[in-house]
Amino acid sequence: MLLDNQKWYNHPRKNKKGKDQPFDPDYLNRCMKTVIKENKEIREITIHGFRHTHCSLLFEAGATLKEVQDRLGHANSDITLKIYTHVTTEAKRETANKLALYLDS
Repeated sequence: MLLDNQKWYNHPRKNKKGKDQPFDPDYLNRCMKTVIKENKEIREITIHGFRHTHCSLLFEAGATLKEVQDRLGHANSDITLKIYTHVTTEAKRETANKLALYLDS
């Protein structure tokens, strides 16, 4: 989908704001709904949902708060922490393992 987005970025019917402007999120959400409807194995997600997932994956990959804040374009790291961080199943498992290792030592 990202490659398709790049391919169609300058298409006049796809990007009404101009070539240097991002797509309208509503348009992208409609595209996602179409893709999901055609591919039942894909869970429903919005474009903004990808932003949340992207942020969580960055943290899981070891990115710092400052790096994620900058990548998302937030002026204040509090926004990043309050809205975009999610404790994933893997992070919960790692936290439990850290405690177990500590208690065993």
